[in-house]
Amino acid sequence: MPPKKAGATTPSSGQRPITAFFSKAPSTPATPKQSTGKELARDDDDDFSIDFAMDEEKPAAVKPTVNLLQKPTSTPQSQSLAVPSSSSAKSTKPEENKLPKKGGSSSSVHTFLTPYSGSAFPVGPAHNGAKRIKREILDSPEDAPADSDRDLDFKEDEETPSDDDEEELADDISIEEDRSETEESDGFATPKKRKLTTQGSKCLKVAVTTPVGRSHATSGKKSKPSATASKVNQKKPKVASNDDAEDADNNDEDNREAAEEDDVAAKHTHESFSWLHPDKIRDKSGVLHKDLIVQGLTPRTLMVPKDLKCTPALEQWWKLKADNFDCILFFKLGKFYEMYHMDADVGVSELNLVYMKGDHAHCGFPEGAFSNYANKLVQKGYKVIRVEQTMSAAQFKQKKGKEKAFPREIIRTLTPGTRSVSTLECETERPIHSHTSESSCLMTICEKVHMLSDGNEEYEYGVCVLYPGPGQFVVGQFKEDRHHSRLRTLLAHHPPNEIVLERGRVSAKLTDLLRSNTENIRKELLLPLVEFLDAKSAVKMLLEREYFGPVLQTDWPQCLSHMLQLGGTLPAAKPEFELAIRALGGCAWYLKRCEVDFDLISLKNFELYDPLETRNGPLAAVKHMILDGTTLINLDIVPNKNGDPDACLLRKINRCKTKFGVRLLKEWVVSPLCRIADIVDRQEALADLASFRVENDKVFNSTLQTLKSLPDLERLLSKVHIVGSAKRKQIHPETRASMFDEKIYGKRKIKDFLATIAGFERIMSLVRDLSRCLSFSKSESLRKIVTITDLSEKVEGTFPNLQTVLDRFKKAFDPRQAEEDGKIEPKKGIDEVYEAAVREENEMKERLDQHRAEMEKKFKCQISFFHQARNRYQMEVPLSACQKMPEDFELKSTKKGFQRYWSKKSPVLLEQLVRAEEKREAAEKDATRRVFELFDQHYSEWIQAVRCMAALDVLLCLEEYSHNLPQSCRPTFREVSEGQKAFMTIRDGRHPLVVTTFSGGDFIPNDTYIGTGEPDDPSYSGSLTLVTGPNMGGKSTLMRQVGLIAVLAQLGSNVPASFCEMTPVDRIFTRIGASDNLLAGESTFYVELSETSSILQHATSNSLVLIDELGRGTATFDGTAIAAAVLKDLVDRINCRTLFSTHYHSLVDRFSGHPNIKLGHLACLVENENDEDPTKESITFLYKFIRGDCPKSYGFNAAKLAGLSDTIVKRAHELAARMERLMSLGKQNEA
Repeated sequence: MPPKKAGATTPSSGQRPITAFFSKAPSTPATPKQSTGKELARDDDDDFSIDFAMDEEKPAAVKPTVNLLQKPTSTPQSQSLAVPSSSSAKSTKPEENKLPKKGGSSSSVHTFLTPYSGSAFPVGPAHNGAKRIKREILDSPEDAPADSDRDLDFKEDEETPSDDDEEELADDISIEEDRSETEESDGFATPKKRKLTTQGSKCLKVAVTTPVGRSHATSGKKSKPSATASKVNQKKPKVASNDDAEDADNNDEDNREAAEEDDVAAKHTHESFSWLHPDKIRDKSGVLHKDLIVQGLTPRTLMVPKDLKCTPALEQWWKLKADNFDCILFFKLGKFYEMYHMDADVGVSELNLVYMKGDHAHCGFPEGAFSNYANKLVQKGYKVIRVEQTMSAAQFKQKKGKEKAFPREIIRTLTPGTRSVSTLECETERPIHSHTSESSCLMTICEKVHMLSDGNEEYEYGVCVLYPGPGQFVVGQFKEDRHHSRLRTLLAHHPPNEIVLERGRVSAKLTDLLRSNTENIRKELLLPLVEFLDAKSAVKMLLEREYFGPVLQTDWPQCLSHMLQLGGTLPAAKPEFELAIRALGGCAWYLKRCEVDFDLISLKNFELYDPLETRNGPLAAVKHMILDGTTLINLDIVPNKNGDPDACLLRKINRCKTKFGVRLLKEWVVSPLCRIADIVDRQEALADLASFRVENDKVFNSTLQTLKSLPDLERLLSKVHIVGSAKRKQIHPETRASMFDEKIYGKRKIKDFLATIAGFERIMSLVRDLSRCLSFSKSESLRKIVTITDLSEKVEGTFPNLQTVLDRFKKAFDPRQAEEDGKIEPKKGIDEVYEAAVREENEMKERLDQHRAEMEKKFKCQISFFHQARNRYQMEVPLSACQKMPEDFELKSTKKGFQRYWSKKSPVLLEQLVRAEEKREAAEKDATRRVFELFDQHYSEWIQAVRCMAALDVLLCLEEYSHNLPQSCRPTFREVSEGQKAFMTIRDGRHPLVVTTFSGGDFIPNDTYIGTGEPDDPSYSGSLTLVTGPNMGGKSTLMRQVGLIAVLAQLGSNVPASFCEMTPVDRIFTRIGASDNLLAGESTFYVELSETSSILQHATSNSLVLIDELGRGTATFDGTAIAAAVLKDLVDRINCRTLFSTHYHSLVDRFSGHPNIKLGHLACLVENENDEDPTKESITFLYKFIRGDCPKSYGFNAAKLAGLSDTIVKRAHELAARMERLMSLGKQNEA
């Protein structure tokens, strides 16, 4: 098996390949094989290939001929692709900084197969029965027409499928393309006209034309012959998707096998450039890339030699690559996105694309497949740049200049954290309940370290979290404790896909935290002050870019107004929010680099981040329960990166019907309620919905179906805002892009807009029905979200009255015609700009007609207008009246019996008419945008309606979960009276994550009494329960069960228990499980103590603390001492509800008489108990939590279950008995 090409290796996730750009030249040059002109390529689904050829001049249908490819037995060199027999087979070696010389008019041709369907086909692995295209590309501009670009020349050859075959496959695909012009002379040119009609599984050959003598430049992506053809007609053709081109993945394995079996070690041009060698490659400032990498930095620029000679298009490519070395360029040529040189290596290795013929690495795909391929690379951690032509072929022809290539601009940079909702970048639809359905998230962190007088450090952070889909910003600032618990909580509540930091200003503490918590997340480091702006520059940028319009003091979003000192010429950040504004500034600069800053910031969707920290404050002032990052993971509340993403509370209770409902459900789950009034109100809402289900099941089921049918309205509103923005139209380069499938994208926009309007119409109808059914709800929050605000009737609801606005847009245009045309033609009374332009045009036409009437009156004859190209409005005068024509009348044309004139006034009026027509045409073209803009002016009302529906969806979700929960109850909450302590009573409680898995008596329920007496002993009411029991007896499960029941209860949901009564929990702390943090240099014991320290610092008397086997990460005596000290502090100082499990029975002996400590254990049944030989014992776990302590941990039973031999178990038991005797003697001596 030959070695792989260096450029085709797969980079690690999230890293751009740096060292893969250089490889040693092959020792033996490839020798091209002679071509017969009818080569076939391998079809990767089966070991055969079919080539159907067509000929326009032979209308008679001919049955397709099947040709089989036999496996070659020749040397590796003989497997190179064929060239015409008249061409030289010599390979030319490129010079150091030059592309190979052009080969004049001579060219070599090879063929490969690629699937084609509709307007989008991937240049990748071929499929059984898929469409094939003959692609002919001239690499020299001298060989091509003057105005041409990379295009396709579809040729019809000798044979066509029979009529029967065409009828059978007619439903598969029918595509017609006719382009009378090609785009440009960029050095990749094609003939000027092509026409294609493909149906069924017709196969068209793809011919790539390159200068004579070039060796094959693929990295293993060659045809692989087959030895059989028995499956030729057994499979129905597979058609690729228009937009996603997903079929390109179906044969990845076959293509990789073909790559490994390729015996041609071809060398691409960029691999021979010495300045791209890993030891010599530099950035634009001259710094070696390897030195930057050693510093932990990603090289962003590239120094390209000034004497590098290449085609005009590749010259553009190198200029862009030099400024964006850390990105993959999707470079537009005609209707294709091309990838060159090192980017092509990535395209072949990561996307399974195929190298084009030529010495420079080159691959590509059509415009319609952009979203599919871009998303694949972004998901692997790459940044992708979309480069578009900003001039059409017609405009390029008319332009007078020396430019040899079309002007091109960077339109968009896609990164893992900035994937938004533009029409071209449509996200792949995922199931609502899929664990991959979360939105992208970009987090910007600004750090400041304060040196305290005692020599310690205090950390303070400004943060900006962005969800680009709905365009939501969360901005805040907070001081951190030594454990960074607030930042860890932020990362758990808002898990990022990408993090932006300030280069050179990231502390070792933050570095370790991010390395351990976001190991595989991409980090972007911005230059201080220049890119990561200071607070003053950040505010200045927000003003100068006019994200919020011409900003007045009252125009700032409420969140930002709270952070700024308004009133001066330039608002200034308040001292307590300076880092937050800096974080926003760094985020804004990065979004500007990605060309999405205006799209997202101008939505004004900002929210203040509150770290939710409390310290012994009154419980009534705490709005939400605090769940830090450790607790969210330990209790399996959110998906664990190391476990099953579906095995968490969020997934178990998720019954939401909408995507915006799923997003709100996560907010509720990670921040449960804490005020009793709020909890009871939500409980009442669920109870009213349960009654609604029983009493009016038809409307209830209709409500669920309506919610299920709603699109993601939050994202659609963002799309409408982007399309409708007048400011964006002026400044964004995308408005200058020349798109090949512009009409398709126009139709997408209209389709999304119509879906948005239809969605809100369904919502309005739904709210009317629900307002009648739920008008008497005991829950104020439920009643308000289904009540339409009507100020005239003094009805105060949360849901806005959208009917008037909806009626206006329903009558604004013809939806069917708009969807068919891909644009909106507004009806009268909707678009004043368009109507004014039409009126001006009509007025000019009337003036011309008035002038004609004046001439009729003057010459006393009938005069009509004649129109010819630019010489319109010629006055056609009978010959009998022509003798009266003044000298200033210009004769334009004649016909029998008539002469046609322009008066002196005619050209002046015509010029005015032309200007009016141009103005009307511009207004007509911009009409769609203006209608979107009118809709976006009501954004605050639309988004409020969406939030109401999201809340309704989540309430219905919790009601459905409670309804389907077997043996559940509605928790009762009590206020903490003065002098009383917090408590929790749970009877017959079951674990929420397994209660739906186990039915009947399969799962053992348990009673838990913390801080309150038990039924048989009301005085036994300690706040801390010391839990013991055998190994694997269920202690950790019990602790997680109690924590999750508390979370569910304060969500307002029913809980899996027969009875639950408690006082509200302000925060849950957990120290469960054993784990180290090697990336941060933290041992298991250190992690345990860090989590315990955080508990002792932040817990209040209203908290719930769950500590499992503290002290096991060190020596027995050390661990016992630490556990005892922590336990005493919890019970004496903090006095909070605590479950504290341990295997240190000395703790039980020491604290068994403490008045605030209860003892409990998980029971087990021991048969054949033997103090001499534990291997004879048989232990049955009862999983029942009962009062008292467990005398032994039965660790030897766990050893036996784990498979340790009886000999080892017996020996261990002997040693344990000896140590117990020694300890007993020591105690006696002390006594």
